Amino acid sequence: QNDDLRFGIDFLLKRALENGLNPDIRGEERSSDEFLTKKKPRTSFNKRQISVLEECFVTHKYLASEQRKRLADNLCMTDTQVKTWFQNRRTKWRRLECEQGGS
Repeated sequence: QNDDLRFGIDFLLKRALENGLNPDIRGEERSSDEFLTKKKPRTSFNKRQISVLEECFVTHKYLASEQRKRLADNLCMTDTQVKTWFQNRRTKWRRLECEQGGS
């Protein structure tokens, strides 16, 4: 049991940082937890992009891959960004449908 604590992930990470074994992950004021949970920053879209995406969503709740790619190219977005936006927008749409149906 003592060895489990002694050689836990946090201990090994801290020891590696202290010994300079992996200088690429040494941060300037970061805790060991930040290295374990690296989160991508939130993507923000401009008004034009949102407007076009919303217009498309009104008529098409789902896009074929070719439509999605064309839309992404026209809006200077990635295919994955458009795909994720539509997934999130459908979730919001369903939630709003349920709320309106319940009242």
